[in-house]
Amino acid sequence: MRASQVLAIFGGIFGILGGIFAIVVGFIAGVFEEAFGKDSTGSIPSYFLYVGGIIAIFVSIVGIAASFMRNKTAAGIIILSCAIVGLICISTGYIISFPLFLVSSIIFFIEGKKKKDRE
Repeated sequence: MRASQVLAIFGGIFGILGGIFAIVVGFIAGVFEEAFGKDSTGSIPSYFLYVGGIIAIFVSIVGIAASFMRNKTAAGIIILSCAIVGLICISTGYIISFPLFLVSSIIFFIEGKKKKDRE
């Protein structure tokens, strides 16, 4: 296993945990919405946290799966897009996964370029 794969796997694991964290926070915000009225949690409804958490979990799984692709450049593109989408969905919950996915995608780009140069 290469460093880029290990970084992507750890990024995916932390992304899944961040998605679960966002879903739990969404549940707690939903409880407060029901108990105190709609304006108690600010301007963002709690279901946005549910949706963002679910998308972040899905994107993290895709990032893990992309780390095992043979085409390193395509894997780098997919992992980079997973990092950006996860950061957009749950910004604070993806704070650990984003740099891990980002560094992993850069390493995949470098590996893909080296492989093309050899051929």
